[in-house]
Amino acid sequence: MVTVKEALGLIANCLPAFKVQNIRLEKAHGLYLAEDVTADRDFPPYHRVAMDGIAINMAAYKKGLHQFPVEGMVRAGQKPQALVSSDACLEVMTGAMLPAGTSIVIPYEQVTITNGSATIAENYDASEMMNVHQKGSDVKEGSVILKRGTKISAPEIGALASVGKHAPLVFAPSRIAVISTGDELVEIDNAHPEDFQIRKSNPYAIKALIESFGPFPVDLFHINDQQDVMMREIKTILEKYEIVLLSGGVSAGKFDFVPTVLRDLKVEEIFHKIKQRPGKPLWFGRGPVGQLVFGLPGNPISALFSCRRYVITALGWLISGGQFKGVFEGQKVVAEATYQPANGATGRTVCQSTVGEASDVSPEGLSRSGKRREGLSFFRPCLIKQGMASFYTTNGSGDLLSLCGSDGFIELPPDHEIKAGEEIVLFSWRAKQ
Repeated sequence: MVTVKEALGLIANCLPAFKVQNIRLEKAHGLYLAEDVTADRDFPPYHRVAMDGIAINMAAYKKGLHQFPVEGMVRAGQKPQALVSSDACLEVMTGAMLPAGTSIVIPYEQVTITNGSATIAENYDASEMMNVHQKGSDVKEGSVILKRGTKISAPEIGALASVGKHAPLVFAPSRIAVISTGDELVEIDNAHPEDFQIRKSNPYAIKALIESFGPFPVDLFHINDQQDVMMREIKTILEKYEIVLLSGGVSAGKFDFVPTVLRDLKVEEIFHKIKQRPGKPLWFGRGPVGQLVFGLPGNPISALFSCRRYVITALGWLISGGQFKGVFEGQKVVAEATYQPANGATGRTVCQSTVGEASDVSPEGLSRSGKRREGLSFFRPCLIKQGMASFYTTNGSGDLLSLCGSDGFIELPPDHEIKAGEEIVLFSWRAKQ
C-alpha cells in the first residue's frame, strides 16, 4: 500500500511523451500551446487613427492656423492616403491609417466643419501624435506574445487570430474511456429499477468532472461482472484509448475481476491500494503501449475523490506540456481551527481561503515520492462561504448526495496535526476561473 505522495510520483513516472497537433483555431479553446507564438509584424502595423475627427500637420497648428480646408476623407480599410497641402486637413475615421503628411488627430468634438472648412476650437491643447495609436507601440515584430504552455481562452484566441495562427500547435488531449462495471447497475433512463439495482451515476459524474477541466474527449462504456466479457471488451477499449478509467471491481470481492483481467491483458500493475480514506482500493497500471489505466473504487465519493486527486492531476500534466497550470492544482486554504488526526478527522473545522496555488502539487512535488507515513490521508468535502472554507464528514463513501453543493475537498495529511493558521489544500470540482 502506498501513500498519496508515492502514488502521485508513480503516476508521474508512467506519463507518456507529450503529443502535439495543429488544430483549427475555433477548436483550440481550453487547450494549451505547444510552441511560443511571435508577432508576425508590428502591432498596430501602422499609425492607427484612434478617434473620428480630422488629421492635420502639427507644424501648421503651431504656426497659429485653426482653420483648415478639408481635402477629403479616409476610412478604415482604405489604402494609404496623403495630405496634399500642409495647411489643409483630411477627415479620418477610427481605425484608418494616419495619412502621410499629418501628425495629429483632432476629434470631431473639438471641430466645426462648414462649407468644406474645418475650424478647431479655441485654446485646444494639442500635441504631436495625439489620438494616434502608433505603429509598434503594442508589440514589435518578432516579439513573443504567447509562451509555450499557455492555456488558450478568449483573449488568446483573439491574439492568435491577429497574428494569423489559424491552426496553432497545441498539446493534444488524450482520448479517455470511462468504464462502469457491475451487474447491479442500470441505465439512468430506467424509470423503475428493481430494489436490488441502482442507476449508474459514476460514469456521468466522472465524465463531467474531467470535461470541467478541459476539452477532453470522453466516451462511456459499461461491462457486467462476467470475466470473459470483461476481458474481451477491455481489450478492445485499450486498443483505441490512451487513458482508461474503470469504476468498480477493484476491491477484494469474489466478483471484483478488474485486477485479474488487466493483468491477463498485460497491463502492468504499478500500485493497488493507497493509504487514504475514502478511496483506499484505487488501482493504477500501465498498458502494453503506455496506456494509463486507473481502477477507481465503485463507491461514488471514492470514485470522484480519486479521479480528482490523481486522474485530473495527470491530465493537467499531459495537456499543459509539463507546465502544470494552476487550473489543475489545489488551492491553498489556511486552517483557522486545529485538526487532530487522532479523532479521525471528524467534526467541522473552519479554514480561511487565501490566494495562490498549493506548493505540494507542483510538477516537482508530482514527480517525487514522499516518505512513507503510517496512517491514512483523509479527504473531506468542503464548502466555501464568504471567503471561509469549512470541511465536513459524510455518511460513508456511498453518500453521493452529500457532495451536492460542495466546492471540492480538502486533503488532510496522515499523522499530522494541522494547527490554526497552517496551509492545507482544497481540490476544486471545477476549473478555477
